[in-house]
Amino acid sequence: MILGDLGADVVKIEQPEIGDYARFAPPLIGDTGSVFLMLNRNKRSVTLNLKNTEAKGILHKLATRADVFVESYQPGVAERLGVGYPAISKVNERIIYCSISGFGQTGPYRDLVGHDLNYASYSGAIGATGLKGGPPVIPAIQISDIQSAIYAVVAITAALYRREKTGEGEFIDVSLMDTAVASMIIPMSYYFAGASTERGGSFLSGGAPFYNVYETKDRKFISIAALEPRFWVALCNVLGVEKYQDQQIASAEESEKIRANLAEKFREKRRDEWVKILNEREVPCAPVYDVSEVPADPQVRARQMIFEMETEAFGKLNQIATPIRISHNPLIAGSAPPKLGQHTLEILRGLRYSTKDVERLKTEGAI
Repeated sequence: MILGDLGADVVKIEQPEIGDYARFAPPLIGDTGSVFLMLNRNKRSVTLNLKNTEAKGILHKLATRADVFVESYQPGVAERLGVGYPAISKVNERIIYCSISGFGQTGPYRDLVGHDLNYASYSGAIGATGLKGGPPVIPAIQISDIQSAIYAVVAITAALYRREKTGEGEFIDVSLMDTAVASMIIPMSYYFAGASTERGGSFLSGGAPFYNVYETKDRKFISIAALEPRFWVALCNVLGVEKYQDQQIASAEESEKIRANLAEKFREKRRDEWVKILNEREVPCAPVYDVSEVPADPQVRARQMIFEMETEAFGKLNQIATPIRISHNPLIAGSAPPKLGQHTLEILRGLRYSTKDVERLKTEGAI
């Protein structure tokens, strides 16, 4: 999606009749999975049965014209299908080939299966998330899945820049577990410094009153991030607890007492009242939104982070924008998520397959 928003012509290869599993994963909009519709704008869909020799040949022809080839099979599968880096680089030595897999192309876990929760668990991210004394908490976002896509785009961009200088292609190995480990900068820095990594015990994970979440009068929540001393002093002044101004860093027992006192104070006003008051006094804070509140937020609207796309097949679709702004390359959301195989005929005609060829390929189960 990111590369498509930046203007790349992205061709999505899918299995005939089935396609991307996200197409039918609930919740559905019409007959299509909402997650699929969120992730697949600005792509063209071609169906190819890569166990068919001629379909494999079609993919090789596409690769000769491509700058970048991305696959997300388990290690070894692309090679068995004849579309691994050796085969693709043979038909296009300038290709940037990016392989995204659970555990990467090397190491003892290489052939294991997994999903985001598993990779985040191996990284320590799940173990570090939750309240002190409580169980690990599953995050609402997919840590590895999202970050791996971003790292892949960074690597692809760097490889394309290098190719401009050297003329050489590149193989990129992105591991979802690696990206989860890479997200652990703060917890790992604590560990290597010999500090406690107890769940919910560090300054940034719920162990400090100045960086925490509090319930308000209307049974909503507000987040406070008064990390710097001046912000902590300002917070104490607003709440009328000036006696704590010089106790920002305190023992675990004292910190809990201070947190409990602050919790009582925050229950005196509604969430949005506190946000207004604290913003006026320059105390870092934010309302803890339910997901349903995010689209109406004025900053989200001003930055056009959620926009509406008109589509012929799916009607009006709400989409999350790619969160970068480039002055000379405005991001585009030009085409709707594709129906399965929607562009197969278009692509094959571009490769000079005749109508008769296309019908034969359908009959043989190649497309």
